[in-house]
Amino acid sequence: MKEMTVEELKQRIESGQEPAILDIREAAMFSDWHIPGAFNLPVIQAMRMNDFQPLVERAGEVPRGEPVVVVCNRGISARKAVSALTPLGFDAINLIGGMAAWSGVWSEANIGLAGHPGAAFVQVRRNGKGCLSYVIADAGEAIVVDPCVAVDVYMDIARRLGARIVKVLETHVHADHISRGRELCAVSDPGAGVGAELMLPRTGRVTFECAFVDDGDCVEVGGVRLRAIHTPGHTGESTCYLVNEEALLTGDTVFTDSVGRPDLEKGDAGAVEGAHMLYKSLHGPLAKVGDEVMVYPAHTGAGIAFDGVPVGATLGEARRAMTLLALDEATFVQRIVEGLSAKPPSHEVIIAINEGKTDLGEADPLEIEAGPNRCAVATKGAVV
Repeated sequence: MKEMTVEELKQRIESGQEPAILDIREAAMFSDWHIPGAFNLPVIQAMRMNDFQPLVERAGEVPRGEPVVVVCNRGISARKAVSALTPLGFDAINLIGGMAAWSGVWSEANIGLAGHPGAAFVQVRRNGKGCLSYVIADAGEAIVVDPCVAVDVYMDIARRLGARIVKVLETHVHADHISRGRELCAVSDPGAGVGAELMLPRTGRVTFECAFVDDGDCVEVGGVRLRAIHTPGHTGESTCYLVNEEALLTGDTVFTDSVGRPDLEKGDAGAVEGAHMLYKSLHGPLAKVGDEVMVYPAHTGAGIAFDGVPVGATLGEARRAMTLLALDEATFVQRIVEGLSAKPPSHEVIIAINEGKTDLGEADPLEIEAGPNRCAVATKGAVV
């Protein structure tokens, strides 16, 4: 049986030799989260029952004469689909690890700072998950914001930039992916055997040692300054960072076309309170930031292409995409709460790990994180 790793598929996509991608998961799951360019034949339930007939009946919809990579959740049912398609003359290939493995695939995009051209500003993207993190380096020092992929990725980027990771900064306690912050601090060595400094917005949620960042504090790396703007709503501690007054790292507070959902920290019972806080953040501290500032969030709900183009928008563009901003507070809160959809898979476990209340142990983070991020609100005028 032919098989392909997610890295091999990534390389083919990046080189322009993308094969046909057949996703056999349920239609709802496919709609929620899939590899860009894939097409869907929802036969996974039949595959689980070793019933190949539904796939055989729809085989005419599968491209012939070219490789077809078959995708499921974790690569098990896809193997059965490959075994059914191969005798029919298809060049079928199983994607090892399925979507769970694909969620760890990443790429880079260079951003840069116009006012400080000597600094490096890199967006690290989990293409298969929609998570975004950042490396900023200047004068031999580097800071990583919201690390979400394997720590070696950040270490390698820093080395390439001729810098040592001296600080790791979070925008908030994440609910859709396991932060690699503590692990990154443990393996980094900025000097004299001391790891990088872990920094979080001030909160009583975490049980581990870290340095807390308060509203208005400035975190510096080389000649780059990140000014903290406390923006509660998505979570109580959520904080945006204004980078040299020209780029805004918004975490899950503001996306390019939506806002962060307010029900992940305190559940459904805390959604209304969180929505009120979010309204005040959007119309208070964030209203003072100019339209020309670029927004770079911690997530995106859309698929990320392997094109090297940063995911971002000017704050003015983001504001125009969100008609929510024109609503009064009561209507805003109502629309936010009405727009809440299913929460991220395993979010309670992920939050507990990120708070330091549960140990990851030997578990594979990709297995726990598998699924869409679902951190944004889906409402009219604010579509994820």
